[in-house]
Amino acid sequence: MAHHIEQDQPADVFRLYKNLRDFVQKEGNLAESGQLDSVISHDDKHAKNVQLLDAVVPAVVVAYAKQDAFQEALRFFLHAGRRISIARLREFLTQIQFDANLRQKAKLYGEKVSTAILLNEPPLLTRHITNRIMMDAVADLDSLYRTIIQGMEGPDAYIAKEVAGITPNKPITMTEISWSAFVVAFIKCRREELAARIWDDMARLGVVPGVATWTSLLDTYDSLRQPENALRAWDMIHEQGLQPDALTYRSLISILLHGRKVEEALHYFGAFQSSVAKKSSPDKLLSVYNTVVNGLLTADQFEKAQTIFHSMRESGPTPDLVTYNTFLTYHSRRQDFKVLASLIEEMGQHKLQGDVFTFSTILSALLRVGRKDAPQIILRLMEKQGVAPNSATYTAIIDHQMREMNETNLKAALRLLDKMEEDPNARPNEVTYTAILSGLHRSHWLDPAITEKYSQEVLKRMRMRNVNLNLPTYHILLKAYMEYPHADGLRKARELYQEMKKVKVTLTYNTWYILLSGLLQRGEWKIANEVIVDMHLSGYQPHGSVLQLVTEVKNRRTPKRSY
Repeated sequence: MAHHIEQDQPADVFRLYKNLRDFVQKEGNLAESGQLDSVISHDDKHAKNVQLLDAVVPAVVVAYAKQDAFQEALRFFLHAGRRISIARLREFLTQIQFDANLRQKAKLYGEKVSTAILLNEPPLLTRHITNRIMMDAVADLDSLYRTIIQGMEGPDAYIAKEVAGITPNKPITMTEISWSAFVVAFIKCRREELAARIWDDMARLGVVPGVATWTSLLDTYDSLRQPENALRAWDMIHEQGLQPDALTYRSLISILLHGRKVEEALHYFGAFQSSVAKKSSPDKLLSVYNTVVNGLLTADQFEKAQTIFHSMRESGPTPDLVTYNTFLTYHSRRQDFKVLASLIEEMGQHKLQGDVFTFSTILSALLRVGRKDAPQIILRLMEKQGVAPNSATYTAIIDHQMREMNETNLKAALRLLDKMEEDPNARPNEVTYTAILSGLHRSHWLDPAITEKYSQEVLKRMRMRNVNLNLPTYHILLKAYMEYPHADGLRKARELYQEMKKVKVTLTYNTWYILLSGLLQRGEWKIANEVIVDMHLSGYQPHGSVLQLVTEVKNRRTPKRSY
């Protein structure tokens, strides 16, 4: 491919890519239609062909750059739906030693087209942003955002400022969801100045934030418990002449109730009832009422919550399962089984079938009063309600029990696991065992020796039933072993890491972060360097916090503990 580009033959690059793409698509269609003798062997071959196709994509980018044809490249990749790996593009560009300007132009093309592909699929962009938040990769997010803004400005703009501005040369735009996602991301990363810059950019570009954007901002302030910022945002909504909808009211009321500002929350709830409720859809209306009820009960304002519950029964919106579960939670904490039984009976009268949360809540209440037969009682209650326990139901209840973080609930979870292992219709899977292992190692609530004892029991059960560890399970155990203070913890972590390599588990950002941060905390520089070598050999390109850890290892400086 590099040879064709050097010989000024970009058409040959396009032709080779098209032929390979058509071949891969044809083989995929044959597999789906069952016309191949060995689908299993074909799947492996097809995957390799797709990887080969992806490897050719950088050459296509360079070929378009060779022709000064950015718009053609943009249309081609948007139509093809293929993402561009910037890491692969950079690797391919090392072969283009004959033209430094072409390398720079192709790199720019790749970044712009990759950004366009993300913008073209808002859910994909939102997931991408969420992943960067989890990795604390603020620099990556900021770089992506700046690339988008640059794409809206100047004579070579390829991103429309709004939907109405979409043209053949500006085929994509930033949706309100996308603007909101960036604002929320920067606030969650505690970079309020970057979030404020977005509002400035929107004003400068003439983009008017809608109610959905403001609602997302309020939701973020709710998660961060920042009522003062929420009230300032609420004032700005009205200053811009916007009418808050049901979800906007729900967000503000939620944050006020979380801040124990009960009377202020009820004031806005009254405003909602008088101005917006009648125009709201049933599901959004019920969402607001459930938020108010939940917040009042959390603030121990039972009488006020009960009054709203009564009005819902009398004049609507009709209470749903969420409403009943909220009251079940409140009364289960007070071990008021008379009221619990009454609520369950009322649910039956209204043909409301309990869910995992319902049964797990009652199970926890029974366990608190020492009922060792609590799991059996819950299973009978589920049967009475017509709920047939399956693997997903059992697993969800087990997960709820493990989140209680005490040995009584742990033993109940293990008894439910016993039931699953005996029931041919509800066999435990890797998710079930991971729920228990995750619960065991959450927040270090158990003595390390006891945690290890239970962990080994669960792992033994998995091996007996040929249930393999999945990536989240490996991460849970790796992190736990790295944090275990004795040398035995390091030995087990290394054994687990070698096992992951042996069974060819794909190591991700989180894997490398857990390994390197754990080794640095232990001062194991030699092993950390070996892991870095493995990382590079695997083809993984470190970024964000992992890249910082790699630098720490090379500089032999111990970072602050971050987990």
